[in-house]
Amino acid sequence: MGQVDEWLDTKPPESGTTKQAFEALYAKAVDLGSSSNGSFGLKLFPRHLLVLQKKYGVDVFHRLSQDFETMRLFVERRDRVAQAISFSRALQTGQWSSEGPRRDVKATYDFAQICRLYFLIGESYAFWRDYLAATGSSYEHVYYEDMVSFDDVLNTCAAFFGLGVEGFEPSPLKVQRDAMTDEFKERFKADLRVRSPLEFHPKLQAPDRTASNLAKAFRGQQTKPYPFSY
Repeated sequence: MGQVDEWLDTKPPESGTTKQAFEALYAKAVDLGSSSNGSFGLKLFPRHLLVLQKKYGVDVFHRLSQDFETMRLFVERRDRVAQAISFSRALQTGQWSSEGPRRDVKATYDFAQICRLYFLIGESYAFWRDYLAATGSSYEHVYYEDMVSFDDVLNTCAAFFGLGVEGFEPSPLKVQRDAMTDEFKERFKADLRVRSPLEFHPKLQAPDRTASNLAKAFRGQQTKPYPFSY
């Protein structure tokens, strides 16, 4: 059922902003996401759509829908505070999944960062709801916690591809929640009683003070942090 990952984050085979450069990146993503049975999988975030639209003038979601018979899964997490905490830990440690490589780096509790990520996650969900509604795109709404339990989502995907579920192995991925997550959640709740999360809303975040951003501002380009990116 495809090799699902963020393939549009791979290094573009060709530099520049031409149609040819986009086609090279697109072909590479399709190749990396394809499995031997001809299926293709890709994980998309709002930043992918916005960056590619700005850089190449292409709506990649629309392009994918034109090129493939597409099943779209809108994945949401019920516990957004836990999601923001997991995001914060991943940014600090570089471990983005339970199966990812581990570094000898311990995450620390960061109230400001968790607040910013909580709002960022909400904006990402709102983006998808608005975009999917505006384009009239059909989709399956599933929850991350249910995907990890495997069966319902597997049956839905297998039915779309016309495949049986025999022989599929349960996903090795697990919800990244442990004693540290629970500790950070309790500290976050305690902080919310005495501090406002609005102090750290992304809309109040000034652009990074870097030479790169200064040059971008001078040229009238988007400064970092980019929309829907931390």
